[in-house]
Amino acid sequence: MKRIITFTLILAPFLCALNAQETHARNLTISIENLKSEKGNLLIALYTDETGFLKDIYQVKTLAASKGEIEATFENLPQGVYAVTVIHDKNGNGKLDTNFLGLLKEPIGASNEIDGRFKEPDWHDAKFLLTGNDRDFKIKF
Repeated sequence: MKRIITFTLILAPFLCALNAQETHARNLTISIENLKSEKGNLLIALYTDETGFLKDIYQVKTLAASKGEIEATFENLPQGVYAVTVIHDKNGNGKLDTNFLGLLKEPIGASNEIDGRFKEPDWHDAKFLLTGNDRDFKIKF
């Protein structure tokens, strides 16, 4: 009997920790508004650190562009620091296009209402902490 009680006492914290991880999965919903054109795609990218921002995408969703509000949800995310960018890839080539001067030719938005009309967003401006609750962002073009 002592062995069963000892085993239960040892195993209980691990089972509680596993259960806590499952119940604390977070969802992040991105709502895109005011898209001016139905051409191309929306590239919705999720990043997890400063060094990989705009280079190493953690997760990405590609949706057909359409007028009105468009939503994308990233599910079961662990707690942490993230940033989101949304590119309206009008020509469907899978990247953010610039002109010969390096100015953006396609609209880009980012988390924390960063306006990317003139330059690419910065990690420090776009980052946010995803904690115990689901989170929603609106990105307006």
